[in-house]
Amino acid sequence: MRYFLSAVTIFLLILSRPVMADIILMDDFQDGKSDGWQALGKGDVWLTEYKKNISLYLSQSVMVVTMFSTKGYDKVAVALSFAAKSLEEGEYCIAEVSGDKGESWHEINKVGDGQDDAISLHMGSVSSKDLNDKAKVYIRVRITGNKNNDICWLDNVRVTGRKIRVGADKPHAFPAQALRNGTAYDRPVDMRSFAPVNAVMASSFEGKITFDGGRIKGFEALKDTYGRGKVGSMPAFAVDFVSSGSDLIPVRRGLILSRDPQWDIILEPGKIWREAGETDFSRAAIPFALQEKNANCTHNGVMTFLYDKKGITSRVAVQISSETCLYFKFDLWGYSTATYSPASVTSSAGVIEAYAREKAARLPVKPIRSLAQDYPGVNPDNFGSAAEVNPDDMSVYGLLVDGIHYVGGCETRHGVYPYCDVLDLPSYSTAKSLFAGLALMRMEKLYPGVGQEKIADYIPACKKSGNWSDVTFQNALNMTTGNYTTDKYMADEGGQKMIRFFDAVSHRDKIKAACGAFKRKSRPGKKWVYHTSDTYILGTAMQNYLAGKGDLYADILKKPLWAELGLSPALNTTRRTPDKRAQPFVGYGLTYHRDDLVRLVAFLNSDKGLAADFFDKDEFDKAMQRNRAARGIVAFGKTVKYQNGFWASNFQKTLGCKFPIWIPFMSGYGGITVALLPHDMVYYYFSDNDDFAWKKAVSEAEKIKNLCL
Repeated sequence: MRYFLSAVTIFLLILSRPVMADIILMDDFQDGKSDGWQALGKGDVWLTEYKKNISLYLSQSVMVVTMFSTKGYDKVAVALSFAAKSLEEGEYCIAEVSGDKGESWHEINKVGDGQDDAISLHMGSVSSKDLNDKAKVYIRVRITGNKNNDICWLDNVRVTGRKIRVGADKPHAFPAQALRNGTAYDRPVDMRSFAPVNAVMASSFEGKITFDGGRIKGFEALKDTYGRGKVGSMPAFAVDFVSSGSDLIPVRRGLILSRDPQWDIILEPGKIWREAGETDFSRAAIPFALQEKNANCTHNGVMTFLYDKKGITSRVAVQISSETCLYFKFDLWGYSTATYSPASVTSSAGVIEAYAREKAARLPVKPIRSLAQDYPGVNPDNFGSAAEVNPDDMSVYGLLVDGIHYVGGCETRHGVYPYCDVLDLPSYSTAKSLFAGLALMRMEKLYPGVGQEKIADYIPACKKSGNWSDVTFQNALNMTTGNYTTDKYMADEGGQKMIRFFDAVSHRDKIKAACGAFKRKSRPGKKWVYHTSDTYILGTAMQNYLAGKGDLYADILKKPLWAELGLSPALNTTRRTPDKRAQPFVGYGLTYHRDDLVRLVAFLNSDKGLAADFFDKDEFDKAMQRNRAARGIVAFGKTVKYQNGFWASNFQKTLGCKFPIWIPFMSGYGGITVALLPHDMVYYYFSDNDDFAWKKAVSEAEKIKNLCL
C-alpha cells in the first residue's frame, strides 16, 4: 500500500500525545497479524506492506468483523483510517460499529469515488452512548465493489474510553471532624464534597476572609512540560464577603494579583449551608481559580471551611482537580488556614443586588443530553464528541439553540465540578477576536480611518526597527504585516523569538521583543503569518492612539458593551503587564464564564444584526462572513481564512451544500473552539490536549437547523 509519509507521521504524532483516556483496542497491524478479524463475503483479505507500514487489504465485496468489550468504560470513541483504489460511483469503503449485537450500526468512516487515489489516508471516528459499558461491541468493515481491483486498505483502528468511577454518584459532605482537626485528607476527594448535600439554613455571613495560603501538602504533577513546579502553593488574600440566602459573594471579583511567585487568584461566588444534623457551625465553600502569572493557564478549585457567628473557623480544605492548560496539569489537595472577621461591609447591598442581576441575566440551561428530547434524531454525543476531543481534557462545552444553552463537561479528575456556572475559562487567543478584533472595529466606528494608521507612528520601538513604517493597524489585526521568518504554518509562533516575547514581563521588554522579532519578507497585506506578538503591537498602538481618551479595554469594550450585555465580573479584568504602563495583553489574557462567552458571541452572531450598530459595519460584516466579496486571506489550506481577528472555515463539502458556507470561528491555544453557526447557533468547547476538531458538531447541528440556507 502506498501512503504519504506525512499521513503516517501525523497519526503517530496523535498517538504520541499524552492522553488520559484509556485505549480499549488498538490495531495498526504492525505486528503482521490480523487476529480477531473474521472475513465474510466475496473478495480477498490479506495484509500488505509498503515502506514498513502494514495495513489490511480488502477487495470486491468482502467484509471483516471483530468483537471487543467496553465493559466498565463510558465516553467510548472508535476511530479508523481508510485508503482506497478503483472505486466507482456508488462504491464505498464503509466501517460501522454496533453496541447492540448488530440491531443498529453507527458509521465510523466512509470513503468513496473521488477519494480513491490509493495514496491518501482518510480518518473517520464516532462516539455514542450506545457503545458504553457493553460486554460485546462489533466493528464491521466492508467494501461495496464488484471487481477484484476495487480495493480498500484498513489501518489505525483505535477504540478509547474512560473508566467508570464506582460510587461517583454518591457524594458526601466533607467530614466536619476532618475540618476541625485537619486530618484524613491523604488523597483528593470527589469535588462534590465541597457543595451542599443535605443542606439546611446557615448562619448569615458578612465580613473579611483572610486566607493564609502557602504550601499545600498534597500535590501531584500530572503533566509538567516546562518544569513549572514540584510543590503546590496557594496565594494569600484578604477579601470581604457577604451572603444572600445561600449565596456567598466576594466583594472583589476578577483577577487578583498576588505576591505568590507563580499564581494570581480569582474568587467566585460560592455557597453557605449547614448539613442536616450539624448544629454549632455552618459551612462555607468558595470556588476559585489560580491563573499563572504572565500567562493564561487557569486551574479551577474549591475551598471549604466551618464558621460560626463569632468568627471562629475550622481548617480550610482546598482542592484543585481540573484546569484548562496544555502544559501544566496537577492535583492539589490539603489544608490551609484562614480567619473570618465578622463586620459590616459598606457595599453589601450593592454587591448582593449586582449578583442577583448577574444570575438573572444568564441564559436558560439544559443538559446537553436534552437535545435528544428537544430535537428528535439528534445525537448529543456528537457535541463535545469523544472522537474529536479527548474527554479527560475537556473543561466545558455547549450549544446555543433558540435561546437555550445546552451544556456538557465540567468533569474533573475527581467528580463533577460543583460550581460550573462560575467556572473560570481562559480566553487564550479567542481574545484576538473578542478583544483585538472587536476593539479595532469599535474604534473604527468612533474614529473613522484608524485602521489605516501606521504602527510606526505610534510605537517608537517599532519605528526604530525599520520594518513597521508601512504596516497599518488593520495589517496587524489581520496578521499580514509582511514581517516574519517563515510562512510555514505556526512555525514562527512556536519559535524562540516568540518565546522571548511571551517570557518578557515588562511592557518595555515585550514591545522590544515584538517589534524586533522578524524581518521584512513581503509587502504588508499580502501574506498571512500568525504572530501573537503582532496583536500585542496592535494593542499598544491602539492604546497610544487613545492617549488621554481612556483605557483600551475598560473604555472601548468593558464599560460600553460588557456592561450593556450584563456580563459577569470575570471579565472586569484582563491580563496586563505588571508595571506602571499596565498594557493589556490583547491577544490573550481574558477570563470568561461559559454564560459570558455564549451571550457575547450570540450578540455578535445574531441574524438581527444588533452588533453592527456598535462596530464599523463594513469591517464587522467582513469578520462575520456577511460580505461574500471579502472572505479574508488564506490562513490554512483552501478552506480556512482569517480576517479582523476571526477565523472562517468553508463547510460546503462537509454539509453537502450547493454553495460555500463560511462559518466564522475563534480558536485558542491548547484546544479551544468557538463557532458562530448560522441561525444564531453557537457551539464551543474549552479543552487542553491540542484537539481542534468540530466537524461532527457542525454536521449534527445541521439536523437541528438547515445550515445550507
